[in-house]
Amino acid sequence: MARNQIPQATNDEVAAFAAFLKKKDERERAERQARDDEARVERERVATEQAGERALATARERKEQAVRHMKRLQGGRFTFDERAEAEREYRSALGDLIALESGKRPEWSPAPVIELVDVVDLPAEVSDELDSTSDNDAMTTEPSADTAIEASPTAE
Repeated sequence: MARNQIPQATNDEVAAFAAFLKKKDERERAERQARDDEARVERERVATEQAGERALATARERKEQAVRHMKRLQGGRFTFDERAEAEREYRSALGDLIALESGKRPEWSPAPVIELVDVVDLPAEVSDELDSTSDNDAMTTEPSADTAIEASPTAE
């Protein structure tokens, strides 16, 4: 073989080298995906932990506000309804705090208030479904004349 001559690779050698490169790329891609997945899981864990801490701090502050409100009501002339509302707010705030800390809402605590979602914020298919159920004949029918006659008192 001459000094300047480059050895020629066979098709088998080229195929083996291509397979080696392909496996190497797949392995690197899998390692990169695993690192990305780990990082995403860690970010989600931290975000969940921070959200829990914020919710707990908010619940504690809400409870403290309810306590201060109840103390203000004890010394003055306030109506029974005002005191009852303050007591309900305190029980609700304390129940929320206990539920966040322990994972279980006390039986004496009122259920949390559920915020209603505006129909505008709903996806189009859900909003259309709600519109179609509100047009249901069973819900919109008025009593017929026969029903009204049967329900009215009769003079005898």
